[in-house]
Amino acid sequence: MDFFQQMNTAIRGPQAEVQTADTTITKLADRLAQSTSFADRRASVLALKGIARDLSADVGNIAYPALLATLPEASQDADLGKALLETFMILCDAEPSSPQRDVGLRHIDLLLADPNALQSIFALLADQSFYVRFSALQLLSSLLAHRRQGVQAHFLRTSDPSSLIETLNDKREVIRNGVCAW
Repeated sequence: MDFFQQMNTAIRGPQAEVQTADTTITKLADRLAQSTSFADRRASVLALKGIARDLSADVGNIAYPALLATLPEASQDADLGKALLETFMILCDAEPSSPQRDVGLRHIDLLLADPNALQSIFALLADQSFYVRFSALQLLSSLLAHRRQGVQAHFLRTSDPSSLIETLNDKREVIRNGVCAW
C-alpha cells in the first residue's frame, strides 16, 4: 500500500495538486531542452506528440522552440527523428477539413522561419531508416502543399541537395512515389 501512495505522491506532487495541460507541456518541453539522454528526449517528444493531438495550439505555443532545437539532433537517433517528424506533422496539420487550420498554418510559418529546421528535415531524407525517411517525406509534402514557395526557397539554399536526389534511387516504391508526387 505504501508503494502506491508513494507513486501517487510522485505523480501528483507533494501538495497533491492536479497538473494542468500547460504545466505538463512546460515540464515536458523543459525536459526535452535540458536532457542529454536520447531516451529522455524521445519520451518527452512522444508525450508531446500525444498531447498535440488534442491541444496542438498549446503544445505549439509552449514547446515549439524546444522541438525546433531538438530537430538537428534527430539524425543521431532514428526513433527520436521519427517521433519529432510525426509531432511536427500533427502540429502543422492545415488541411481544409481540420478544425485547427489556422493553428497549423501558423506552425508551418514558424517552421519555415527557422532555416536550420528545414535543412535538418532535408538531411533526414538521407537517413537509412524507412520510417524516418518516410516521415520526412510526408512532412515535406504537407509543407509543400501549404507553403510551396517557402519550402522551395529553402531547398534552393541547401548546401547538399543530394539527400533528396538519393531518395529517387531508393528501392522502396513508397519512398520513390513520395518524392515523385512533388
